[in-house]
Amino acid sequence: MYRHNPEYFIPIGTEPELAKMIRHQRYVNAREHYHTVPYYDNLLIAEVQPDIQRIALWNALARMKVSNPKGYTLLMNFYFGSYSSVTSFAKANGISRQVMARKIKKYLDFLRIIAYDELNKGYLENRI
Repeated sequence: MYRHNPEYFIPIGTEPELAKMIRHQRYVNAREHYHTVPYYDNLLIAEVQPDIQRIALWNALARMKVSNPKGYTLLMNFYFGSYSSVTSFAKANGISRQVMARKIKKYLDFLRIIAYDELNKGYLENRI
């Protein structure tokens, strides 16, 4: 039984009762492994490096809020609002879906340029 997986290999000729006990012990070990919660009180956990792209995005949003408040408001309302589609967002603002999609694309391109500028500055890595 389970000849292809060496983890579950039971030698040929093993008595059925012993094989059953071995399989049961493996099951208990696997179950205990997945239901055990590690205790991290005295362990040294390495500090995780912050995500530079996320920091650049938040810096770019802050710059966009100052330089282009209309675009910032539109993107915040669309992505963090309760709208499920561009169509519903366009209807709420009283314009067509195509015009709203163009506006969103234009402001996202503007945000992308600012974010790449933040990434290319180089001092972002030194501040962290």
